[in-house]
Amino acid sequence: MTMVLVWLDGILLMVKTHLKILWKDGSIMGFVSEGKEKTLLKKKQRGTFLLCFSESIRDGGITFSWVDYSPTEEDLMPILQEFLNDPNVFDSVDIL
Repeated sequence: MTMVLVWLDGILLMVKTHLKILWKDGSIMGFVSEGKEKTLLKKKQRGTFLLCFSESIRDGGITFSWVDYSPTEEDLMPILQEFLNDPNVFDSVDIL
């Protein structure tokens, strides 16, 4: 139970510190299962993506899932809070 609380605390801190605007405007759904994630992306156009809270990073992290229509799948390293501490991290990202 303690590990779950540490993980949840890390996620909440990440949202509060770095993703507050996205949470308030409804861009963040909350927690979704891998099956729901695949359903949300199914039949979407190439380039559509989801940011998901990583279940494997104890102190909170974000993973990406996207539509590519490629025959191979690749796992990417989750984004950690240290990366989000960079004040310029989103300068080159166009958030719709």
